[in-house]
Amino acid sequence: MNQTPISQKIQPRLINRQAASEYVGGRTILQKMIKDGLKPVFQGHRLTRFDRQDLDFFINKSKLENSN
Repeated sequence: MNQTPISQKIQPRLINRQAASEYVGGRTILQKMIKDGLKPVFQGHRLTRFDRQDLDFFINKSKLENSN
């Protein structure tokens, strides 16, 4: 039987700054989203996590604003 390891099936919902930058298309884009109000879910000593759903929300919000 060829089974996919569980670690490849489950994508973490909270991701670090580097992964968030890759997810949205670059560090500059993530920085603009933060400037526009995106808040990390968790920010502590050298640890920052963003919620993928928040990133998706900001992407969709930008698409709507740019379509008008």
